[in-house]
Amino acid sequence: MTLVRSKSITITPDLIRELLSIGQVFSCHYPFPVRPICDFNEMAISLCGTPRTWIKGALIKQHELLPRFRLLNFIVCSQHDSHHS
Repeated sequence: MTLVRSKSITITPDLIRELLSIGQVFSCHYPFPVRPICDFNEMAISLCGTPRTWIKGALIKQHELLPRFRLLNFIVCSQHDSHHS
């Protein structure tokens, strides 16, 4: 739960999926028993708008994200721990 303009709202994974029109690909049970098959270049194109060269340990940085995903990243990070960035 968070406050926006003095009103409380709850942001859930289901709400985010609904807002972004993303279907649930597989049921989420953490930790995943097996890593889902993922084309990281496809993911980079979807999240950043461009493919990238992946090196071991590489992460997508917030400034590389498309604006809608940058905002989503900001919301998720602030929901996770509002005391540290």
